[in-house]
Amino acid sequence: MLNQFGKNYKLCSKTLITRVYEEGRLIKKKDVLIRYLVSDSLSQKNIQFMTSAPKKKFRMAVDRNYVKRVLREIIRKNKHIIELNENKSLYVVVNYSGPLPIIYKELELQILDGFNMLLSQIQNNNK
Repeated sequence: MLNQFGKNYKLCSKTLITRVYEEGRLIKKKDVLIRYLVSDSLSQKNIQFMTSAPKKKFRMAVDRNYVKRVLREIIRKNKHIIELNENKSLYVVVNYSGPLPIIYKELELQILDGFNMLLSQIQNNNK
């Protein structure tokens, strides 16, 4: 049951989303953009994700929903990689803009590489 992607993992707050886009950092991979923001949380540690697919690239809603579903599944399986031990909150936005016949393994490797870069950047900023 650790691999669930419940409501507390979803980034829904408009103010937090705008903060991630304005103040957050960016990691670029081949077809994936990962934006993240680390903030100090006094009460709890919190990790929230949001997935997006651009409407200009994927005109049909069916295609956009499919891309977001695949991204959520990859994040759900691999979210344990970036769970922080400190009392900090991490907000992540994953954007896919590659070609549509998605190669799952290739996309998963890109996201895992992005998560590893994210972890190393967070650890370098703490030191």
